[in-house]
Amino acid sequence: MSKFTNNNLTNVTPPKTSSFDISVVWWSVLLSFAPQIIFGFIISFALASRGIKIHEATDPQIEIFITLGSLALAPLLVLPFLKNLFNAKNYSSLLSFCNVKNVRFSYTILTIVFILALEFFFDVLSHTFNIPVDPFTIELKHFMSTVEKSLLVIVAICIMAPLIEELIFRGWLFKKLIKTSLGNSGTLLFTSIIFTILHFQYEHTISLIFIFTSSIVLGLIRLKTGNTSYTIVAHCVTNTYVVFMPVWFNS
Repeated sequence: MSKFTNNNLTNVTPPKTSSFDISVVWWSVLLSFAPQIIFGFIISFALASRGIKIHEATDPQIEIFITLGSLALAPLLVLPFLKNLFNAKNYSSLLSFCNVKNVRFSYTILTIVFILALEFFFDVLSHTFNIPVDPFTIELKHFMSTVEKSLLVIVAICIMAPLIEELIFRGWLFKKLIKTSLGNSGTLLFTSIIFTILHFQYEHTISLIFIFTSSIVLGLIRLKTGNTSYTIVAHCVTNTYVVFMPVWFNS
């Protein structure tokens, strides 16, 4: 048996950190916007070719429809792009790279309950200080006038948007930045700031503060569990609550 001495300690090489690569951030921003722009153009062209006026002034809900349609179709572009970006052999390898793993039922329930409690706390603050519901949320409520439109909102906002955003931010971006000099805390803060900035469709400052707080929570879940699956679940719950809260409480 070899003897453990001080010489062993001096020969230990500390883990190396890679330099911060700004291109990783730009790729994340591009992946967040490109699908909406591309599919938004395709949907707009398809509607216009059928004689449907796509200007918001003509139909205030048409922009919402185009946005939701783009979000619902986003995985068709984002997933293959991420797969090529990671040089993944298949989508299973891609999910593994993004730390999407199997979940435990008890942890999943705990995540759901915690997120619901957090969103309810935000509601209490909003009602206590008379903070109005953000216009974008109100527009979604008005859009859900039929079962078909409600299903589109569920697919786009409650499922696809959380899936894509978590793969990009808590998957791709998180894994790239955490290996740099930013470390855990820097990565948590930086990804939350970028995530909040990209949600510019919300007009009220307090809404952006809530989004930033939620992003910090999602990042902490990612750090503590090492599993992006839990952040996807949490994000789905958050969006579902935010979308249907005005409907449930008739706000």
